[in-house]
Amino acid sequence: MDRDEHHGEATLGGEVHADETTPLNHGIRPKNSALKVIPDEYVHRVLFLALSASVAMAATAATTVYAYAVITCADPAHCKDDERGAYAGAVAVATGIANTCGILALGPLQEAVKSNPKAGLLFWLVSRATSIIILAIAVVRKSIRLAFIGRIFEGFATDNLLHYNLSAIYISVSDQNRFSSLLGTSLALYMVGMSLSPTIASFLPNFFTSFIMALAIFALSLLYLLLFVPVAPGKILETTRLDISENRNATFAGRVTGRIQSIYRPLVVLCLTRRAILPGLALLLYNTSQAYLFPSLMVYTSINFSFTGEQNGFLISTAAAVSALYLLGVFYIFPIIKKWVGWRTKIQDSEEDDRDSDDSISDKESSRHELICSILSMSIQFIALPFVYLITEGWQIFPLVAVIALGLAAPSFIKSYGVSLVQNKSSVVASLAMMESLGGLLSPLVLGLWQSQSGGGMVFVMASSLVGAAILAMLASGLMKA
Repeated sequence: MDRDEHHGEATLGGEVHADETTPLNHGIRPKNSALKVIPDEYVHRVLFLALSASVAMAATAATTVYAYAVITCADPAHCKDDERGAYAGAVAVATGIANTCGILALGPLQEAVKSNPKAGLLFWLVSRATSIIILAIAVVRKSIRLAFIGRIFEGFATDNLLHYNLSAIYISVSDQNRFSSLLGTSLALYMVGMSLSPTIASFLPNFFTSFIMALAIFALSLLYLLLFVPVAPGKILETTRLDISENRNATFAGRVTGRIQSIYRPLVVLCLTRRAILPGLALLLYNTSQAYLFPSLMVYTSINFSFTGEQNGFLISTAAAVSALYLLGVFYIFPIIKKWVGWRTKIQDSEEDDRDSDDSISDKESSRHELICSILSMSIQFIALPFVYLITEGWQIFPLVAVIALGLAAPSFIKSYGVSLVQNKSSVVASLAMMESLGGLLSPLVLGLWQSQSGGGMVFVMASSLVGAAILAMLASGLMKA
C-alpha cells in the first residue's frame, strides 16, 4: 500500500516539485509559506454550519423550482400545455448546469482548501447566496438566462461540495474514530435541517420571503465561520517566487495548466490509490441510485396516489428525520449503551490500558466498523426498494420510506472506510467526493430515463440493483483488505 500511495503522490506532485526545486539553480529567491489548519479542539465548531446551511437550503428547496414556473408560465399555478414543456426543460437544464459546475469546481477547491481549510466553506456560502440573489433578479425580470447564470453559482455550492468542504476540515483530526464521528454527526445535522423543509415552507408567505430568510442564514453562517472557527499556522513549506519581470509568461502558462489539471486531479488520485478504488466505485453506484431516487418517488406517488406537494414534502421530511436519528444513534446512543451495560471488546479494553501502543489496532477496528455499517445500511435499501412497486395504498409509502431512509447514512460510512485505508487522506477525500458528484450527475440520466421508458415502479427495482452493485464493491474491498 505504501508503495502505491507514494507513487501516486510522486506522480501527481511531480510538477509541483519541479517548479519548487528546479528554479533554485537559477537564483530565484526561496520563500517560506505556512499552511493554515483549524486546531483539533475547534474542529467541532464547524458542525454548526452543516445544520445552518441545510436549513437555508431547505427554505429554498421548493421555492427555487417554483421560481422557474414563475419565469416560464403566465400563471405559475396553472401552466398551460405548451408552457409545461418549457418549464420542465428549464428545470432539467438548470439541474444539469449545477451538477456539471459542481464537478468542475471540486478540483480547484481542493487546492484552495490545502492552504486554508476555511476557504472552501467561505466560497460555498458566498456562491450559494449569490445564486439566490441572481435567481431573485431573474424572477423580477422574467429572464431564464439570468436564472441559468444563477444556477452556475449554485453548482459551485451543491450539497456534495458542502459535505466535501466539511470533510476536508474533519480529516485534519488525528483520531480516525473522531473523524468518523464528525462525519456522521455532520450528515445527521444536515438531515435535521432538510427535515424542516415542509415546516419552513408552511410559514413563509411567498418565495421571496424564503430567499430573504436563506440569505440571512447564509450571512450569519459566514460571520460565524469568520469569528468562531479560528485557524492557526500549520506546516511550513519551502516554495519559490519567480521573478515576475523575467518569467511572467511561463508563470501564467503554468498556472493555467495547473488549474486545468486540478479539475481531473481527484480522479487521477483515485486511480493511483488502488485501495480507494472500490469504495469510490461503491459511492458512484450508490449515489447514482440515490440522487434522483426521491424525485422519482415523488413522481410515482403523485401519479399513482395523487399526492400533493405538501404530502411529498412530508415524505422527504420523514426520510431525513429517520436518517438523522439513525446516524445519531450509531455514533452516540449505541456507544453509550455499550459502555453502560459493560459490553466492551478486548480491543477496546486494551486501548484503555495502553492507548498509544494500540493506535493501529484501533484504526483497524474503526475501519471494520465502517465497512460493516456501510454494508448493513445499503442492504436495508437493497431489500426495501423493490417493495415500493408492491404498494397499493398511499399511506403505506410512509413506513416504507422510513425503512429506506436507514440506508441514506451509507455515504458517511463508505467515505470513512475509504479514508481509513490510505495515508494520503485529504486527497482521497476529494476523490471520493468526485465519485459522489459523478453519481449525482448520472442519476437523473439513469433513473429518469428508466422511469420515463418503463413507467410504474420498475425504477425502484433499478435503483435496488445499483445499490446491490455498490454492496458487492464494498464486499470486494473488504476481502482485498483482509
